[in-house]
Amino acid sequence: MSKRKRDSDSETTIRRDQAKQPHEAGRQSPASSERQRFGWFKAIWKGPGFYVGGLLGVAATSIVSWGAPIVVTDVSARIQDAARAEAFPLVAEVELQDAFDSVILPVGTVLSDDDRVTLGALTPAEQAAWLEDAGGVVVGPRTLTLSLHGNRTRPVTLTGIRTVDECEPEPLGTLVRLRDGSAIREGSAAIRSILARASGESHVETPEGERYFNSPQNRLVLDDDETEALVIDAHVERQGMLCHVKLELTVQELDGTERTTTIPAEGPGLPISSGGSNPFAFDTVYIGGELCATYVLAADGCSTVTRNPPAPLSDPPVEARMELQDSDNWVALPAGTLLSDAEMDQLASVSAPDQVDWLVENAGGAVRYSREVTLILRGNRADPVRITDLDVVGECGDPPSGALVETHGGKGGEEASLPLSATFNSDSGETVVSGASGEAYFPAQTITLAEDEELVLDTEVSLVGNGEFGRTEAMCVLDLVLTVLDDDREISVPVPTDGHGIALFEYVDEAAFESVFVAGAACPGEFARREDIISGLVKCR
Repeated sequence: MSKRKRDSDSETTIRRDQAKQPHEAGRQSPASSERQRFGWFKAIWKGPGFYVGGLLGVAATSIVSWGAPIVVTDVSARIQDAARAEAFPLVAEVELQDAFDSVILPVGTVLSDDDRVTLGALTPAEQAAWLEDAGGVVVGPRTLTLSLHGNRTRPVTLTGIRTVDECEPEPLGTLVRLRDGSAIREGSAAIRSILARASGESHVETPEGERYFNSPQNRLVLDDDETEALVIDAHVERQGMLCHVKLELTVQELDGTERTTTIPAEGPGLPISSGGSNPFAFDTVYIGGELCATYVLAADGCSTVTRNPPAPLSDPPVEARMELQDSDNWVALPAGTLLSDAEMDQLASVSAPDQVDWLVENAGGAVRYSREVTLILRGNRADPVRITDLDVVGECGDPPSGALVETHGGKGGEEASLPLSATFNSDSGETVVSGASGEAYFPAQTITLAEDEELVLDTEVSLVGNGEFGRTEAMCVLDLVLTVLDDDREISVPVPTDGHGIALFEYVDEAAFESVFVAGAACPGEFARREDIISGLVKCR
């Protein structure tokens, strides 16, 4: 058997296919100072041997022009053959394919208002690529394309690929959430690599877990100038880790000589992050992509509905205002909304109605199904005026999908019998107003107010739809409008609120939420994630 030798010299290139990124024009990086640490996967690595043929070709062309083409061409070919014999038997290129998922940015990165406007105009996939250009790392599994080009006059065989990884905890600086954290990307390649294994195993394998190159039929033979491509799915086994990955290739020449090379030969490897770090642990969290049409801080949440309240009147015939009554109904928070440990501790120390109020006012929450309100009405004309109708108006959209906060064991609080009930149908936009008896209140009855006469009217505002049992999968932000007869003129009088409107939602499938919290009467003295209660980590008092 011939003597075996190993050579770490290589002829390699790492590149990124910029043609796949239509968003390239006009980008600005909010983290240019951090590019060196996270931007290595954009670099192009080339082994020194790559340039030999080009330089020799220039020299040969110069000598040929002096009038000795036959002899010099032969010498040039021999020199090139000698150079190829010293170079690695394969020219290798590795491309980290685009991926779409949440992105981790370097510690201290802040997205400016201009950055957020720019990102909001891109598709979710383009947003991920833009953030990569800003020094970010897309979390989750990645796909590598390894292109191989024969560099010998005789066939050579690729007999092995190992992954060499250096791993560290994910930096908990800035997280940009672009999709639901429960989404999983499944690889479809015939080769996979599992990084950061506890066993230390680093060979690539089949999806069934067998070493890929153990099977002779998987060994790749390349002739001179022949090109082949291998697709490798790579993911990090340990949660919360960021790995810098290189590929070590083993090639056997026709005489049995075995040589190895590593891509890239110098510098850090390709960045692959497991994801899985607790979003609550990051210094700053933004939400965009599929979660939010505009880029906002996660603490603010991203509502699916924008309120468009009717304009108030400067001199209405009836002065009206509305107060939201206490509620212990379940609350839904917008997609991507995160609550800090301090906020959860604060919520655990107050009553269920106070929890609901805080979540509505500070986290964009919506109450399930209905909300009781108090209308305070006062006549504002010298002559009596008459209220002939009450209408519910508002904007509706998809129900919140962030967090569901269950404040008691049932699906709603105790039903109350109030003098007035206004039910809004999110599918048809129609309003039905009923009295305590359940019969239609207007126009059979009206409310007359003399000058400065005041009436306090408790009213329940409910959300229904055309689905089964009158349900709807929607969120609506509602306002109330009175119809007042003033000296034979009908005037619409909006009822001002505190700026939030009446935010209501209804849903069918609890699994649609990113997370579920248990609080209020369902778990007195606590405000905890359901999984922590199920696991026994948190016990309800």
